[in-house]
Amino acid sequence: MFIAGRTLTAKSGRMADAISLTGSVLSSMNSKMGSDYSMHVDIGGDPNAVFLTTGFETLADYEQMRMSYMADQEINSMLVGSESIADIVEDRLGEIIKPMGEFDAFAAVNTVRVETPKQMEATAFCLEVAELATSISGDEVGVVRPLTGDISELFFVTNFASMEDLNQSNAKLSENEDWLALYEKSVGLIVPGSLHYAIRQKVM
Repeated sequence: MFIAGRTLTAKSGRMADAISLTGSVLSSMNSKMGSDYSMHVDIGGDPNAVFLTTGFETLADYEQMRMSYMADQEINSMLVGSESIADIVEDRLGEIIKPMGEFDAFAAVNTVRVETPKQMEATAFCLEVAELATSISGDEVGVVRPLTGDISELFFVTNFASMEDLNQSNAKLSENEDWLALYEKSVGLIVPGSLHYAIRQKVM
């Protein structure tokens, strides 16, 4: 399973317009092309960031969607003038190596960078981390390995129905000795100081 993502940055004062236009485009794409794009915004992060994601069973499915999207005159006409509303910052493509379940109202996204010489060992360790977190919290923690961009990164993704559920999940982990012991085991595998924690709210 693979996941495609696009990051947009709304122009100052145009966030509502960016969400409205992007939602219309994604709805059209989902209807015409069978994709399942969702849209998230940052909580406690960049107030103008918009994140678009969808999954694909194969890279051939992703390629077909891209070709159809680029050739669709109706969708492209909807984007005329969009440069005054938002900028495309980045496209990413990744492989889901541990499922994270269905998107819910909120998602916690933890990003780490692994030590490149130990990438295989570090990836195995991160899968162990995700399995333990799932076991302790009861929430499915997925792992995504990027195929584009900085491939030394790994993403842990967990979905929650509410901010309170997210907070309770974090509390369970912080009180568990087995979980806390993983920090010491990460030495030499995870780049020090690379952990980045983000909370994203689903708006479509």
